[in-house]
Amino acid sequence: MSSPTIVKPKTLRVVRAIIAGTHNEHPEFFVIQRVQEAKRYPRHWECVGGTLQEGVDRKLSQALLRESLEEIGIPIHRIVREVYTEARPWQKMSPDDNPYDRYEVRFFLVEVPPIQ
Repeated sequence: MSSPTIVKPKTLRVVRAIIAGTHNEHPEFFVIQRVQEAKRYPRHWECVGGTLQEGVDRKLSQALLRESLEEIGIPIHRIVREVYTEARPWQKMSPDDNPYDRYEVRFFLVEVPPIQ
């Protein structure tokens, strides 16, 4: 008799950067708007970030740095701290949606060079 196969849940791991600063002594946050053609949440506002890429990102910090450069062309100087984590079951939006079982997102407060 063979032992049962254990299938590990496939998790989509996402990182987001909370880029905060001040301008004329007023607090400001940097957010971006998703494109109209996005499969999920078109034209919604969100923090810079994206998914961990298997074979590319060995750490969450690597994904965060890469995504910042890809999306806005601004390097992250320092990751200050993790401020929020959420994990939940994946919600399929259609039968051909991504094959994930879980969704995990982590938000980090980061420092970037001054933005003009």
